Amino acid sequence: MNEEIIKARDQALAQARKQLNISNYRVERFFDRMLQDEKEIIFALAQVNQMDQVNPGKKPKYLRDFTREGIRKIAKAYQKIRKISNRLPQCISINEFYLIDEEVNYANRNY
Repeated sequence: MNEEIIKARDQALAQARKQLNISNYRVERFFDRMLQDEKEIIFALAQVNQMDQVNPGKKPKYLRDFTREGIRKIAKAYQKIRKISNRLPQCISINEFYLIDEEVNYANRNY
């Protein structure tokens, strides 16, 4: 694709998002579409409180409901989740967490 085609495509996408009342920014779009229980996990990890909200009496629903400090805390929480997630084995199952090697003696570890 040449630059003109890419620019025209991006402008068309931006216009379509505006008509659908959707943010042009991918992080804001992602956050705003998250399920509320997923957001609650992020809020807990981020340790956001009412002081981090634009309107402290209102339950936050969108990223724009937070102050810059609240958004910074949420961004850091996302980074933590991503870091942990990247370290997990792929296709991990719940049953694998029940597999405990009873022969391992953690008292004898050198690290």
